Amino acid sequence: MVKEILFTVALIFCIAKAVTSQCITANDIIVNETNVGTAVRSLIEGNTQFSLDLLRTLNADPRNKKDSNGLFFSPHSIWSALIVTYMGSRGATEQEMRNVLGLGNLDKTSIWEAFRNIRNWDIYQTVDWAQDLATPPSRSSYNAANRIYFQEGTEFKDCMREMLSREIAFLDFANKAEESRDEINAWVEKETQQKIKDLIPADGITPLTRMVVANAVYFKESWQQPFDEQKTARRRFTLSNRKEIFVSMMNTRGRFLYGKSEELQCYALELPYAGNALSMTILLPNNRYNGVDVLANNLTPERLRNLLYDLYPREVMVSIPKFKMEDSFELSFVLNKMGLRTLFDTRRVDLSGFTGQKEFSVDAVHHKSYIDVNEEGTEAAAATSIISSRSARPIGPAAFIADYPFVYFIRDNLSNVILFLGTVQKPPEFGSN
Repeated sequence: MVKEILFTVALIFCIAKAVTSQCITANDIIVNETNVGTAVRSLIEGNTQFSLDLLRTLNADPRNKKDSNGLFFSPHSIWSALIVTYMGSRGATEQEMRNVLGLGNLDKTSIWEAFRNIRNWDIYQTVDWAQDLATPPSRSSYNAANRIYFQEGTEFKDCMREMLSREIAFLDFANKAEESRDEINAWVEKETQQKIKDLIPADGITPLTRMVVANAVYFKESWQQPFDEQKTARRRFTLSNRKEIFVSMMNTRGRFLYGKSEELQCYALELPYAGNALSMTILLPNNRYNGVDVLANNLTPERLRNLLYDLYPREVMVSIPKFKMEDSFELSFVLNKMGLRTLFDTRRVDLSGFTGQKEFSVDAVHHKSYIDVNEEGTEAAAATSIISSRSARPIGPAAFIADYPFVYFIRDNLSNVILFLGTVQKPPEFGSN
């Protein structure tokens, strides 16, 4: 099966390539490789916490409940944008971002060095548990592009100009707001192969806008074990309101990582992608009707870590629906509810680390995503050492039938970073896709 994912986000932040003394506080230290490895582990934990908090907040938002097919977003891209924003934050804004992003007691230099390793996928070199792997997974076709648009004539710190040299562009928001919006949206559409259009809505850019960052992620990958299209069948899917619809259910049988969590009251199945760099994990609640809500509320990094650790190879008969989803959010309200209050308050925000101007603030966070799941794909023979090192349990085949709402996420297998996260509440009805 080929999974095609596109994620875009437009927000005000800065993408930096290096940290200099002009951009961080004098109290920050220069870290060695051992400290970087420790910081990477801590940052990944914070990334997971942020991802699950964002899922919980989005899932509880009444605006996402009515006639919802589910949720789909990229917590890692949003978190990454906020991490870089944090580098320029000061005062109360800095403390709020530290808490929401799960940064603990790490200083900014440690945070940046660890983030750079995660962003560039250098974890194999810096984290001791990754070095224990005989062969790291191959990289996937996960690609991201960034473009940072400043108001023409903006003056910002020299170090920031150096850091942003590859992504920076200038537009005249003050006098050509609509033309600027068209140019940004055209770039996003090009980077996502025409799948994401009109990321920034009408009036999303005003003459007061001073900086916009457009981030586009395109991901297309095949299952390690593809689904046979001839086995796809019309099957009932029970919605959370107990109504039933007919959907296109894909079916296969194979050896997958499988398990059950008593803590989370769900079954779990891991479906690897070709090359083993990424995998999708599906969490199927025990409760067919409100299980997604319960699961979203109960997921914690520790419980998720325990669940993934306890997965074991087993012969499984798998049935999951085909689904296609397009989602769009303006995330400032959600992030405010999660604790980022001063970031969106023009009177209190402090991002003076970027421009030296305290009134420099975040206007909006626009997010749009697209996912398409079908049976097509190619088969890869390799298996990761992580999978092969887990002890098999000699039991018969299990049935994993996702015919009611579930949670799923796509993660990088080496770092355990959650790249994409979503829920399926109502797949497309049979014959509609």
